[in-house]
Amino acid sequence: MKKSVLFLFLTLFSTVFFFAPRQVLAVDQEQLKKYLTVEAAILQANDNVSIYFEDVDGNKQVTINPTRSWIPASTIKAFVLIEVFNQVRQGLISFDHVVTIKPENVVATALETEEFPRLREGTQATIRQLAEAMIIQSDNTAYNSLIDFLDRRNINNTLK
Repeated sequence: MKKSVLFLFLTLFSTVFFFAPRQVLAVDQEQLKKYLTVEAAILQANDNVSIYFEDVDGNKQVTINPTRSWIPASTIKAFVLIEVFNQVRQGLISFDHVVTIKPENVVATALETEEFPRLREGTQATIRQLAEAMIIQSDNTAYNSLIDFLDRRNINNTLK
């Protein structure tokens, strides 16, 4: 449950900041920081959140624990999640679209729970299930499958 709520928080945060940066920067920055801090505390995730957002001109920024160090190994997965939302928003895909796991995308993992069973070759999963497994479980098979499905070039173009 806690992981699902954290996933929703991260999804909301990335969606708001990626798709509506002008609107975000138009609001009072201290108010926004207080709001995000309270939300993280309610979700019991305040020790696991670090945010640094700055507008292109460098005039405005929102930060929470900006100097906290994190191992960046799976941060790329946030960009894949942004592309999932981008393609859903454009109507190119839906969260309910089913993807079949290809053998070349399977990565052995010990991360298996009842909520997130191991993705094996031939398994079918929705885009929503893959996105949740990628973010909540840091599932690399889900990540590889989404990269393959979304196309790496689309992700790069969206980030540019």
